[in-house]
Amino acid sequence: MNYLKSLYESSPSVSIKLEPNNNKCFKYISKQNKIISYPTYYDNDVISGLIELKLNSNKSTIIDSINILLIGIIHNKNISEKIYEEILPILESSSPQTLINEITNFNFSFKKSIKPYESYLGEFIQIKYFLKVIVNSKKDDFSTETIENQLEICCLKPISKSICEDYILNKNNNKEININIGIENVIHVKINLLKTKYCLDDEIIGKITIVKSETTLNNIFLEIKREEKININDLNLAYCQDLEKFELMEGIPEEGDEMCFRFYLNGVKNLSPSYYNTDEEEKKYEVRYFLTFEFNDDKGYQFFKNVEIEIYRMNLNNLILDNNNKENNKKTFISIKNKLNDK
Repeated sequence: MNYLKSLYESSPSVSIKLEPNNNKCFKYISKQNKIISYPTYYDNDVISGLIELKLNSNKSTIIDSINILLIGIIHNKNISEKIYEEILPILESSSPQTLINEITNFNFSFKKSIKPYESYLGEFIQIKYFLKVIVNSKKDDFSTETIENQLEICCLKPISKSICEDYILNKNNNKEININIGIENVIHVKINLLKTKYCLDDEIIGKITIVKSETTLNNIFLEIKREEKININDLNLAYCQDLEKFELMEGIPEEGDEMCFRFYLNGVKNLSPSYYNTDEEEKKYEVRYFLTFEFNDDKGYQFFKNVEIEIYRMNLNNLILDNNNKENNKKTFISIKNKLNDK
């Protein structure tokens, strides 16, 4: 028993402390409605901090090596695949270090590097990045010790003025959606959406026109859905999730009636950007969003129409970080903010 106790007491305690950055922490709402926060980093950020190592024994210990790993994985209940790994040696095996019973800090810094995907926590697919510390002792003073720390990676390049204008100000690149749906001699409906691309805090604004109706409509619903697909090692799976649904109309519309609607995306829980890769070899996962219009009549019949939209993440604060064009970028920043708020 004393021998086992000595082994346990000689095992070190390891912790990771990240240096603070100016990015807001990513917040995820779990199924139990608990808010979980992770440190957030963009592609152009340096991930740095220190490893705190404390021995739990009165005797000295020889540490052979300390490595910290930045790891990314795609995961669902059927499969897990590593998509990214970067190893940073903190203490090389060629120079073992003797430690005594005190706290020793080791600094680390992962330079700027492009991650293949950004973090994603969906119902079916999860993409996680985490730091992992491995401590080894050559003389077997203790078994290998590891600790893991999850963090959030946002694969965002600094947003330039031209990109912002493409997404928000340039209407030619964000065209309206005009749809005609219906059943011959029964119903004809036109749906109009102001644009196809929306940022995470945007609003979906549109109009429904009843061109012809030979049936009695009881209500019309709008629902936003998310489709997740995974394609790894010949495993092709898909999952569709209903995120939010609200009623556009209740009553009996007549021919020629128009209904304007406004849908706030910032009220949708755990919304993420769309993701799809046109390269078949790299198409390991996809995230797509659809708007579903549902029409119900008094006889119990239902009519559906799906429209795909693109949701993207915009980091507007990066606009004013370019000192060379600070004044122009600031004007663009203000105009975009006004455009988003002036609906």
